[in-house]
Amino acid sequence: PQEEFEKLKSAFPCIISSIRDYAEYIPLQQDLFDLVIIDEASQVSIAQAFPAILRAKKILVLGDQRQFSNVKANQAKSDTNQDYLNKLNNVYRKNVSTDPSELVKLGKFNIKTSVLEFFEFISNFNTQLTKHFRGYKELISYSNKFFYQNNLQVMKIRAKKIDDVYMYLKV
Repeated sequence: PQEEFEKLKSAFPCIISSIRDYAEYIPLQQDLFDLVIIDEASQVSIAQAFPAILRAKKILVLGDQRQFSNVKANQAKSDTNQDYLNKLNNVYRKNVSTDPSELVKLGKFNIKTSVLEFFEFISNFNTQLTKHFRGYKELISYSNKFFYQNNLQVMKIRAKKIDDVYMYLKV
C-alpha cells in the first residue's frame, strides 16, 4: 500500500478523501500532507479526525458551531469515553504536566468534542463568512436573526415573485 500511495501522491498533488479513509488506507506518516482541510467540522469528532491531524503539516478547519453536531459522536458510550479520558489524563500528568491550567486542555479530547470546537480552543485565526448563497431571505431570516445576530447577507436572487413561490396559511 505504501508504494501505491506514493505513486498516487506524486501523480495527484491534491487528494480528496473521506475523513475515515485516513485511518484505513493512508499510511501513518507525520507531515505526509502539506495541508489537510476538514469541512463541516462541527459534524466530525476529534476521534474521527485524529488520524488526519497526525498526517498534516497544517490544518484548515471549516464549519459552523450553530449547525448540527456529529450524531454518532453524541451516541458514543459515556463510560468508554470517560475511561479513555482518564487514561489520557494519567499519561499527561506523568509525562507532560500536572498544572491545572494545562489539564483543562485534555477535556477537548473528549470523543464527543467536534473538530471545530477542538480547534477553536487552540486556533491562531478565526473568521465568520457573512454571505449566504444557498437560501432565500425568507428561509434564512429566522436563523439569521436568532443565531447569527443579523450578520448574514442573503445573496440569492429570486426569479419569481414571493407569492408565486410560497403560500402562507394562517394556522
